[in-house]
Amino acid sequence: MKTKEQLGGIYSASITPYDGEGRVNGTALQTVMRRNIEEGAAGFFVGGSSGECFLLTEAERI
Repeated sequence: MKTKEQLGGIYSASITPYDGEGRVNGTALQTVMRRNIEEGAAGFFVGGSSGECFLLTEAERI
């Protein structure tokens, strides 16, 4: 189990970027996550924290 100190910091709510065809844009997602880390994010909330979970297929969630 992680301690409070190990879990400290800012956790960003991740987004799910889509391309023009409505598919998850993995390249854009990596770009955004790298930027958040560079700006000091300690981690991310993933899998629907920004409300898109119900729009993703099971494969996209994985």
